[in-house]
Amino acid sequence: MGSAMPKQGYIHHSDHSIPPGVTLDTYRLVLVEVDRIGRYE
Repeated sequence: MGSAMPKQGYIHHSDHSIPPGVTLDTYRLVLVEVDRIGRYE
């Protein structure tokens, strides 16, 4: 993982860049993955 915020985690946001074809279920899945792998140990 990177070192932007060691021991603090990662803030994910889309900044209005989610394509119209992305379903809510798919976006929720992405958020689960970001939560799962976006943590610094």
